[in-house]
Amino acid sequence: MGNNLNNDKLSDDRLSNDRLSNDRLSNDKLNNDKFNNDRANDDKLGKLRIDISLFKSIDAFHDFIKEILTLSPHYGKNLDALWDELSVRNEPVKLVFYNCNQVDETLSAYLPKLKALFEALHLDNEGVEAKFIDELVI
Repeated sequence: MGNNLNNDKLSDDRLSNDRLSNDRLSNDKLNNDKFNNDRANDDKLGKLRIDISLFKSIDAFHDFIKEILTLSPHYGKNLDALWDELSVRNEPVKLVFYNCNQVDETLSAYLPKLKALFEALHLDNEGVEAKFIDELVI
């Protein structure tokens, strides 16, 4: 009889643990759904999040920008060329550069010029927007 009581207690404990696991899974699913919805909304708005700290050279940055924004094959990989491409762009471009406080020395000196370019670009073409932030909070 004592054995049945222990088995019943184990079953109750398992049910409680299963409920806790299901609650955790539900919360994780809600968080993932919110993240995915945020990403989907960002994608609909044309917003691209770019971890700028991953680039170890200016060339690598421009290679990535050329590919992700599908710039012309003749893109010159410099700020003047970026201006030329984006100032005449018809579709909106919304960029969020994050981890700006974690860039290496090369990009650290380049970042203020890049910010100034995007500020001026936005005045020329309101469809082009860029934010530069230290940390991406989702």
